[in-house]
Amino acid sequence: MDGVVLLHGIARRAHSLAGLERALATEGYATLNLDYPARHSQLQDIASGLRQPIERFGAGLAGKLHFVTHSMGGLVARAYITRHRPERLGHVVMLAPPNEGSEIADLLHRNPLYRAFFGPAGAGWSC
Repeated sequence: MDGVVLLHGIARRAHSLAGLERALATEGYATLNLDYPARHSQLQDIASGLRQPIERFGAGLAGKLHFVTHSMGGLVARAYITRHRPERLGHVVMLAPPNEGSEIADLLHRNPLYRAFFGPAGAGWSC
């Protein structure tokens, strides 16, 4: 069986991808829908923190390990795969990732309210 790791965006939690998780399970995929400290850590630290649960999940699969991500989850997946590429990596589907930064982050990254809400991860979105 193939498995899918689901990674949410910066102002979300795992429950925001629960509908997608159910749909994937209905189609026969094993799923791992992770919560992570999206606003409180740097991308590399988030990716490193996900290593154990993702490796444990992948070890129990007979098939490939895929990623489906939303927004910042795509950046987290990219950081994770760069450092800890799964041996049986399948597809990586990124929904609306800020791969080239964010124009809003460019405008607001010095604003104290923006920095307080989005934290270290949001500071890295500036182009």
